[in-house]
Amino acid sequence: MTNRKLLYIINVDWYFVMHWLDRANAAKHAGYDVHIAMECSDHKHRQSLEKSGFHVHDIPLCRKSVNPVTELRTVLAIYRLIRQQKPDILHSVTIKPNIYAGVICRRCSIPSVASITGLGTTFSSGQQGLRAFAKRGIKRLYKMAFGGDKSKVLFENTDDLKTMIHSGIIKRKQAVQIYGAGVNTTLFNVSEEPKTHPIRVLFAARLLRNKGLHQLVAAVQQLRKEQLPVELLVAGIIDNDAHGTLPIKELEQWQQQQIIQWLGQVDDMAALINSVNIVCLPTQYGEGVPRILIEGAACGRALIATDVQGCREIILNGKNGLLVTPGNQNELTAALRRLINEPATRKAMGGQGRRLVENKYSASIVIEQTLETYQQSLGFQSSK
Repeated sequence: MTNRKLLYIINVDWYFVMHWLDRANAAKHAGYDVHIAMECSDHKHRQSLEKSGFHVHDIPLCRKSVNPVTELRTVLAIYRLIRQQKPDILHSVTIKPNIYAGVICRRCSIPSVASITGLGTTFSSGQQGLRAFAKRGIKRLYKMAFGGDKSKVLFENTDDLKTMIHSGIIKRKQAVQIYGAGVNTTLFNVSEEPKTHPIRVLFAARLLRNKGLHQLVAAVQQLRKEQLPVELLVAGIIDNDAHGTLPIKELEQWQQQQIIQWLGQVDDMAALINSVNIVCLPTQYGEGVPRILIEGAACGRALIATDVQGCREIILNGKNGLLVTPGNQNELTAALRRLINEPATRKAMGGQGRRLVENKYSASIVIEQTLETYQQSLGFQSSK
């Protein structure tokens, strides 16, 4: 198979580089002519991708916009691009690309693959008022996008897959489960915990209010009052095109008060994880499978996260980490207290986490499954 054109449509360049570059490279090496359409926020990303042999297309896509005129502009840009490039297969990622490109592919009879990287708060139970209205609307749009016989839908966790099937949005035969984004298990390798005190806890994520950093800060402050030696390292992207972005002034204030060690965006995540004892993500909403948890497990670190979609996919409670109730300050503090006081437990959990990543979440497994899905969508038979 050669010269098949694969078009990725995704929300923004940095997200593609962080989570999808390995799979795009694998597709290119497998013979696909790879095109990437997204909002180009940094010319350095575009230059790097083009230098690597990808065709990059800049499309107007504002992730938090609900302006009909702005959204129509985005839809028309995607439609024109698809008609111009005539891809053999299209792979969309995140909500707006999934819906807009999915509807267009269905109309144009183009094989499509859509990645669900988390359903977020939209599909939460107990929605009322505008949220309930939005939930019904998004369900209808998903049905329109995924209703064709040439679409496959990739899920990172079991909860999201079941939700979409039980909601009647997709058929079971369309669903494919591929666990997380995959990590390079050679780069993210097991290392011994640092022996120095205090115990170092890492929070690494987009810096949004609903990622739970406030609760983690409060938990660390409580543990320090108990004279437990703990240091909180915070790394991540300040995403101004998302709802609920943490203001930089708040992070700087915590830094000045020596509550956190604010690192900003970190390129060498493997080295950072190897320098800490615990990885913690008390997110308040469901995600695909958070990459930081996979990376932390790959490095042999015990994990703490909330019992939500995606987190409970990678954390087997009590085995490779601890799950706590979202927003429950006492549970989060208790989980941290336990792991700080029990180094043997941390070591045992880290070992189990590493084995789990090797069996389900390694980049080689994810890449193989993704390319297999492309073949199936194009009508090719598996070589296996």
